[in-house]
Formats: sequence, C-alpha cells, structure tokens
Amino acid sequence: MNFSPKLIFYTTFLATIGTGIAGGAVHLSSLIPIDLVVPVTGWISLATFCAMSFLTLATGYSGIGKGPLAAPPTVSDADAIKVQAVKAAIQRGNS
Repeated sequence: MNFSPKLIFYTTFLATIGTGIAGGAVHLSSLIPIDLVVPVTGWISLATFCAMSFLTLATGYSGIGKGPLAAPPTVSDADAIKVQAVKAAIQRGNS
C-alpha cells in the first residue's frame, strides 16, 4: 500500500500548523472569541495527534524496498556485520 506524496505533504503541513496552535506558539485569542480558545485548542490538539499517528502509519506502509538514505547491505556485508556482532558479544562476556 502506498500513500500519495501530496497527501503526506499536506497532512504534515496541517499537522505542523496544528502543533503550533496546540503548543501555544500561535495564539488564538485575537482570532476567535475568547470563550472558544480552550475547546478549539483541545480539538486541534486531538486532530494533530491523529494526523501524526497517520503519518507514522503512512511512512511505515509506504516504505517498500530500500530506504532513501542507504542501499540495503549485500549478503556478504550482512555476514560481516553478524561476525562483528558475535565478536563484540564475546568480548563483552570476557570482560
């Protein structure tokens, strides 16, 4: 399952705005009636939490194949990593 990069972008954009409002960096007191500031901030906080949870899910499901920063290790690289891990574990056990 892949999610559209535009969906991820716009969700991240809105979640960033929501974080600013819910965290208090953006003050709503001059934008909406004072009686609505607390409930609106609460709902925006909940919506931001849901958006960030969706982004975590979308990132996990959209990542097929190798990652964007490094190619996956070859079989010989993986074997070398395993050997190094075993040697390190043995050295820790002996000290």
